[in-house]
Amino acid sequence: DGETLAQMYAMPNGEVHFYAPQQDLMVQYDGTAVKVKAQNSYRSETRGLCGTFNTQPVDDFTTPQGYVLQNPYEFAATYALQDSSCQGPAKELKARAQQRIANGQYSRNLVVYGNVVADQEANPRSRSNSNNISKDKLTSCSQRRLMSMERNGKMCFSVKPQLQCSAPCSPQGYVTKEVEFMCVAPSAASQHWQEMIERGNNPDFSQKKSNAQSYSVKVPQSCQG
Repeated sequence: DGETLAQMYAMPNGEVHFYAPQQDLMVQYDGTAVKVKAQNSYRSETRGLCGTFNTQPVDDFTTPQGYVLQNPYEFAATYALQDSSCQGPAKELKARAQQRIANGQYSRNLVVYGNVVADQEANPRSRSNSNNISKDKLTSCSQRRLMSMERNGKMCFSVKPQLQCSAPCSPQGYVTKEVEFMCVAPSAASQHWQEMIERGNNPDFSQKKSNAQSYSVKVPQSCQG
């Protein structure tokens, strides 16, 4: 029909440009790196090596299965096609990422909200036993998930995932422990993080640890089906 579906041309500086006018996408390649330019209509609608395009870099490293990784090399390797032509460290990095997921470091299960305990209600004996939780091995009944809660008008997210029981298992007692939370004013960003956690992802808040606050929370002592 005389419509241009795609254009590809070389620039004087050696770059190669690919433009798809109907999709309003531009891809630039300079021999080393690829740059993709997309319009605002694609925001929060993209997946893959270029991220989620939602102004929140915390979930850019989302794998094809929906897990959010922290290591960029392992993240890139999850998109590698492992056939006979696959060369380099991609196979090893992909296997490492899959092992971390299998070990429960990254989870897609729904979040279990923390039960905040006032300081005057905290049991000193239970608190002294809380260190045992971090040493517990994960089982088919348990996993580590980020906790979220509201505190003093702010949204708070645990800096590190905490032990929680998987359905249909149930907690066999609770202990009280001090957990670091990152607390922020309600915003589009905090709502996005909350939605990520509800989808089962564990956003990386370790870089924001300097602003963390400690709260006493109850976590399962063990889980049993």
